[in-house]
Amino acid sequence: LAASSEPAGTMKLACAAAALSVAYGIETELTIKSFSNTDCTGTELASQEGVFIPYSIGTGAVGCDESSLAPVWHDASNPSNPSPYDSCQLGIQYTCVRVENPCFDRATAHACRILVPDATAPAAYEDCFGAGSGGAAEKVLMAELRSGDRVLSSMAEIARVIVNQHKEVVLSARMVRISHSGGSLALTPDHVLRVDGVLAAARDVKPGSNLDGAKVESATLTTGAIINPVTTSGYILAAGPKGTPVVASSHPEWIAPFMLSATGLLVSERSLCSSLARLFPESAQAFYDAHLEAFLAGRQASLNTIARAPSPVLLAAVVALDLGIAAAFLLHSFGVMLLALAAAALVTRAHARSKA
Repeated sequence: LAASSEPAGTMKLACAAAALSVAYGIETELTIKSFSNTDCTGTELASQEGVFIPYSIGTGAVGCDESSLAPVWHDASNPSNPSPYDSCQLGIQYTCVRVENPCFDRATAHACRILVPDATAPAAYEDCFGAGSGGAAEKVLMAELRSGDRVLSSMAEIARVIVNQHKEVVLSARMVRISHSGGSLALTPDHVLRVDGVLAAARDVKPGSNLDGAKVESATLTTGAIINPVTTSGYILAAGPKGTPVVASSHPEWIAPFMLSATGLLVSERSLCSSLARLFPESAQAFYDAHLEAFLAGRQASLNTIARAPSPVLLAAVVALDLGIAAAFLLHSFGVMLLALAAAALVTRAHARSKA
């Protein structure tokens, strides 16, 4: 289908797409593949993941049904009334994929940042959420955290921030605003909390649920910009602007069971990426902001598929990803230095040979 060349039609389609984008948010995306045969069989010629919806085509746009994840068609003349859309169109296959953006509300979520090397977790907790003097820690917005910062991951433990996701980009998502007896917290529906003593997604929180001793009073849907500090322990003590915190995971629902297991925690603490972030925190945060943010966002569908694999396969994939990201980080941050050292070594070797 060709896009309309008439100004009025173009303006109408643009307005329809804008309205649909607000309605959809960023919870669903398209994977688009082209095949050698018109019935979407044969050789796969090209593939693109992470395509935002609505995806404009000619006089309308392809969207996704939120419940069935089936493609739907929004005609520009009536964009609010979608119709079923064949997932295969002349060799082009459209697949709807649920986007996982497990994050906290950028505007209101707070953490307890450690200020001195010898601070203890209880002293830090008192400084942030009690009547402490403020010398050991401070309560800050999660958006202020960076790689290398130390934060409370529970009332008794301290963890290091590996990277803070979405720090330099503003992305919006649906949120669950949880009001509990100690305060409040807003986070995405797929973010993992300790609910009634077990790990569960925020969407499963209901009035009466128990969050680390705090009784949930209400859970309502809202929207907001996202932020997500990833820590070595996989947990972070999260709070709203006022009140007491609750323990939340820094990992998404699809990978949390593995990353919070004994094997996953070992990977988080001893991985090359974690070690490099500990040694070069500023470079690690800058590398994530400039490169990894977009790289991971565009491969969410593939990551979700890998997460459903058996544990040995998942572990192998995590280790391989760790090696690849670590290598890319070293080349990005120290590539010139490594090339200079290699050149110097070659010159020294050549000089030694000439004397021999």
